Amino acid sequence: MRGLGRARWAAVLVAVLALGVVPRVSLRAADCPAAIGDANATDPNFDAARLQGDNQAMADFGPRPTASPAHTAFIDWLQQQMQSIGKYQISTDPSLTYTVDRWLGQGVTLSAGPAAVSLAPMPPSGAVPYAQVTPPGGVTAPLVYVPPGTPLSGQDIAGKIVVRDAVPGSVPFALFTFVEWGHYDPDGSLTTQAATGGVYERDFAGYQQRLDDLDAAGVQGAAGLIFVHGFPRSQVQGQYAPYEGRHWAVPAIYVGADEGAQLKTLAAGGGAANIGVAASDDLAGTRMLVATLPGQSADRIVITSHTDGMNPVWDNGPIAMLALARHFAALPVECRPRTVQFVFTTGHLYQHLVAGSADRGGSAEIEAKLLDQGYKDGNVAMVFALEHLGAKEYAAVPRTDGGPGRQLQPTGRSEVNTFFTGNSPALVSTITHAVVARNLGRTYILQGSDAPGLHLPVHESFGGEGTAYHQHLIPTIAFVTGPWTLYNPAFGMEALDFDLMRTQTLIFADMIQSVAGLPTTALGGGYVAERTARDTLCSSGLALMGFVRCAGDPYG
Repeated sequence: MRGLGRARWAAVLVAVLALGVVPRVSLRAADCPAAIGDANATDPNFDAARLQGDNQAMADFGPRPTASPAHTAFIDWLQQQMQSIGKYQISTDPSLTYTVDRWLGQGVTLSAGPAAVSLAPMPPSGAVPYAQVTPPGGVTAPLVYVPPGTPLSGQDIAGKIVVRDAVPGSVPFALFTFVEWGHYDPDGSLTTQAATGGVYERDFAGYQQRLDDLDAAGVQGAAGLIFVHGFPRSQVQGQYAPYEGRHWAVPAIYVGADEGAQLKTLAAGGGAANIGVAASDDLAGTRMLVATLPGQSADRIVITSHTDGMNPVWDNGPIAMLALARHFAALPVECRPRTVQFVFTTGHLYQHLVAGSADRGGSAEIEAKLLDQGYKDGNVAMVFALEHLGAKEYAAVPRTDGGPGRQLQPTGRSEVNTFFTGNSPALVSTITHAVVARNLGRTYILQGSDAPGLHLPVHESFGGEGTAYHQHLIPTIAFVTGPWTLYNPAFGMEALDFDLMRTQTLIFADMIQSVAGLPTTALGGGYVAERTARDTLCSSGLALMGFVRCAGDPYG
């Protein structure tokens, strides 16, 4: 168990024993799979080839922004797959359908030159989602380059097209130690990176800068905004970020590193550019798919991921869910002490599904509110959230052609695996048993993806779809990876390792089976006390102090 400190591991074990919890339980039917064992591994539903086939079927729909025709078709396909299993109750509740103000890009143009009268076409890599649409013929204005680290607010950018680097975010590997329950690192790669000052750098970690720049550019009256990627255009073509479902008050586009270098030179010499953004903008429906497999009790274990995404890794959580759904439906009901519910959410690439609400999180946040009440009512046990499985690691390395910026190149390793859970010894132990048993190296088990704070929960982010449930203090195990390829439709099936995806999916089967018969209070661990504290604070004069979220407070 390399990487799991003895003291931390012992503390978890003591707490588990104190609760009277054993991570593995014996179910009554003789043919039930062990919590962690060969019965799961030999199930053909988990074959790498089948996972690959289903992933390819999803990829064939193409990019799936929220409420797009491709997204709707994918949800319909998922429902057909669940219905074909034969044992699932598919919800027809109309409240699972939502209306969004859908923006679908229809093209982007760029031309630039030393003056407005001498512009030449230049290839862009795409539009920022929900960018302001330009008039026919685009918008022409002087170029200005604002370097990284200089806020756009307060800059003289009114009436100008701003050239701005899209800067990735980074965090030292050593800092993971401060937010982890433990890690499993049999090849020592994570430990080595932490010890040698290695940095975890990824595109998604620079998300906030783009939000800030888009807001500031609109407020300051910029004529346009051009984000420059540090990679060749071929690797970032069609990138989809940020994904807030907000209509920005400025036309905004992306370019690759080569085009960015030219634009910076032109800006330094007083050059100009013309950008054009075309898009449709209309009201459209999108829905959540909920399928329920009855167990021996109505108490639910909920398994969830989102259906909107832009490439085969973002998001293939629903593909792993199909494998799990087939697996558990094939077991006798005696092997399911609890009801298993599969929730395929929507709005992840839109976020603000409820008009007038400050809540983020798409329909995951809406579902979390319902499950929060369900936990209080005694019919919800916990949530499993899973995203971005089978991701290969890519590294940003110097370009082989000598061009500006860097290029993304596979390292031959898996992307860093991150599991998240709150202060529940039983859940920490469940993750650890399954990860070690399946030998899933390069894995962190984290308390959160943010710094701890003076609020409940202490960590508010699980880095993805699991966040909403954890914020609502529902016992949650979440899995997510954040590869460089995530936002980029330019990367396809070649960016996935299906043997790795199989292992990750098997770990979820193991964990779900492992917790199936554990008491709800044991699963809850510290979540139970946090819920009690929340209820107490929300009914007192301290509700306005911000220590907890109460009814009406924004989530996400």
